[in-house]
Amino acid sequence: MDDEIRLEGGKLVLFRRNGIWQARIAIGNRRYLWKSLKTANEAEATRAATKLFHRTEHKLEEGLPVQSRSLSSVLEEYETYRENDHKIGKAAKRGSSIKHTSHFMVRQIKRVSKFWNEYAGKKSVEAVDDKVLRDYIPWRKVYYHKKKDIHPNAKLNPTDKTLQWELMLIKMVLKYAKDRNYLGNKPLPTFTFTPKTKRIRLHFTANEFRTLRSALRRWVDSTDNPNRKASRQLLHDSARELRKFSSLALPVEAYCTR
Repeated sequence: MDDEIRLEGGKLVLFRRNGIWQARIAIGNRRYLWKSLKTANEAEATRAATKLFHRTEHKLEEGLPVQSRSLSSVLEEYETYRENDHKIGKAAKRGSSIKHTSHFMVRQIKRVSKFWNEYAGKKSVEAVDDKVLRDYIPWRKVYYHKKKDIHPNAKLNPTDKTLQWELMLIKMVLKYAKDRNYLGNKPLPTFTFTPKTKRIRLHFTANEFRTLRSALRRWVDSTDNPNRKASRQLLHDSARELRKFSSLALPVEAYCTR
């Protein structure tokens, strides 16, 4: 190595390659971290290398990986992992007891990853802590309010359930990162978001019950298949009994979907 300089008891070595200073840091078990300091100036290289050395030592003490991954790179890796799992599921024999990622889930992961990439994609994955998760809520609530061109299917104000699901996804991604030792010894965030708005469906009215039973009666009569007719008749009879407990909050459509 050209113009070798040893610092920090020999744990940090500076040398030049094609005129540019490089750093080599011993990280234990005969392993090294190599890093270009991107400067030809010796004084600048020494300052940058010393700073890198102490940062690396801190990471080693905290049990963190010395080479950090950005949240964006982990999100991309996680998407690929779930897409491959979906392909395996499609190729699996029908009736297999092993659950694989559905096409709907893959779409949802890609949709929600867009928000997390924009919000914290440049952060190192180990820096995504409870505060980052907590601050996502207000950021996400005003996300579309700051946009000029909004997709017709986009909701200006996300529901609490939507926010809860989006937080659940990033926690799955962080669990994936933890399982691959991308977080070192750092514990997973524990922040949870509890929906404050609960949707309460209206009760059936007497007219709605009559509409329901009439629709179910026609549904029963519309098939000649004995098995289907029996199951539909059972549903019709259940709706009749339900009339006695009309305070149950169920929509008419819930009984007329098949």
